[in-house]
Amino acid sequence: MRRRCWKSICMLLIAGGLGILFVSLVTSPRSLPGNHLIRDSSSAWGKDSFMPRNHNQSSPYTDVSKQCSKMNNIAFLKVHKSGSTTVANILQRYAIRNQLNMVLPNKKRGSYGFNYLGYNGNFTMESVIPIPRNETYNILCNHVIYNRTMFKKLLPKDSFYLAIVREPEERFVSAAFYYGLVGKLKKTVPDINSTKYIFSEWLKNPWKYGVSMEVYNHVAYDFGLPRQSFHNRSVVDAYVRSLDSDFDFVLLMDYFDESLMLLRRRLCWSMKDMIYLRSNPGTNKVDFAFSEDDRKRLKKWQMADVAIFEHFHARFWRQVEAEGRGLFLETAFFKQALRRVNDFCKYGKWRWPSVDIASSPWSESFTVTLYDCHEMEARELIVVQRLQRSAWARYNASLTITPEPKIHN
Repeated sequence: MRRRCWKSICMLLIAGGLGILFVSLVTSPRSLPGNHLIRDSSSAWGKDSFMPRNHNQSSPYTDVSKQCSKMNNIAFLKVHKSGSTTVANILQRYAIRNQLNMVLPNKKRGSYGFNYLGYNGNFTMESVIPIPRNETYNILCNHVIYNRTMFKKLLPKDSFYLAIVREPEERFVSAAFYYGLVGKLKKTVPDINSTKYIFSEWLKNPWKYGVSMEVYNHVAYDFGLPRQSFHNRSVVDAYVRSLDSDFDFVLLMDYFDESLMLLRRRLCWSMKDMIYLRSNPGTNKVDFAFSEDDRKRLKKWQMADVAIFEHFHARFWRQVEAEGRGLFLETAFFKQALRRVNDFCKYGKWRWPSVDIASSPWSESFTVTLYDCHEMEARELIVVQRLQRSAWARYNASLTITPEPKIHN
């Protein structure tokens, strides 16, 4: 008799559990097949699941883009091998969407270095494509050596100065492979193929085996520090202080998404404005390692780069701390959105015309289309050529004199 009772009770519990499971499956949000991925406000990133009932304007669950006006005047220093091409693509797409004037090189399209605005002496007003009279430049994001005088001459006074840096050891390795130093060392350094410490002999005497600028304090060079001052500590420290006052924000490539969310708050841009696909990713073709002596020599060799990185690294984390934990929740949502956009642009765009990203406590919902994917995937030089053609067409059209209409009596 007792066994029968226990069986009846067990059957009731199982039935009740299945019923609850069925109801939850029916009422829960889910991705539906078709041309959009759909999720409503009660989803994992919905307000009910993350936002406390007594939240206010200072809450970490706030869409900051609704509290201020978008900034359109931006100077971006495109530092080599630091993720700067991806940032430039974000800025270029923003400029195109909002019909803003860009500072573009006045050079023959397709010629060597046509995407560079210039170096110290040859970065002049003549090296820049002109814009229609009574208009202003809005965004600068092409390669150029930082020139405070020219930047201020070209851009409005309220412009937001932006740059990006990368951990010096990581940047050195990326540049060493990308610019051919490793290939050169394999031909010139004895027994290099028998060890993973491929930089050890070179770091003992870099000048002996040849040095390219791309691996010698090139961050400092991009920031405009003269080469003869790379190892002058007092000059470097003073220059870093001047950069601190010039640049409103400096991203860390090593914390790229966190940097973009912090930048988004500074610029009052939307979440979609910051969506990206990684541009120009480098790949290491051989294994390598650093000994502790290698790291000490490399740090000494890159003294100016290290000083710049350490300063802005510390400043970045002070800014993050001031924002509070909401920045990390916002970044987590952004990373999830990036994964969906990446999957759509790489694998799903042939099946669906767009992907929808649901609203969150930090942003309104938005849609990424095939056109958006095309713009994010476009190669840097192709984009620059297209922008140059468009800028010249717009400027030339502004020179056309429209005859006054004849007045008939």
